[in-house]
Amino acid sequence: MRNAGLQVSDRRAVKLQRMIAASALLCKRSKAILSDLWILRHIWDTEEQREIITNIVDAIILKDDQQNQHPRVNENNQPDAEEIYKEVKLLSSQWAQPEIEPAEKSLIKDRLMHLSNRCEWIGNLEQRKYIKEPIDELWKQIMVTA
Repeated sequence: MRNAGLQVSDRRAVKLQRMIAASALLCKRSKAILSDLWILRHIWDTEEQREIITNIVDAIILKDDQQNQHPRVNENNQPDAEEIYKEVKLLSSQWAQPEIEPAEKSLIKDRLMHLSNRCEWIGNLEQRKYIKEPIDELWKQIMVTA
């Protein structure tokens, strides 16, 4: 990880060791195996760091052919483009309602921000571009009424 340009303090390294050990214990093993590194995908500070770590971890885990792998090792955290699109369309229709309350508007903005961030993780560039259009359009509507 340090070779990839990520800063790993000694303190964080110890915490990581404990998390990896905990993963092994959850699988009723007394020793960690490569698949226990799955936890590293979720502990970094920025999306850029997560992407780097996910690529490193996935490459390592692919080499692991041992039995008794952690059940979350094959978890796919890639966003579902179709689900994001549907939710953005729902948010757009909610925003267009004339009787919308300020609290509901705030929730829509928060959810749209989350979906916009998730959209950046869509691997297919065409899908990402297609979904960004209604997101950007809704942001424009929000800014006009703000």
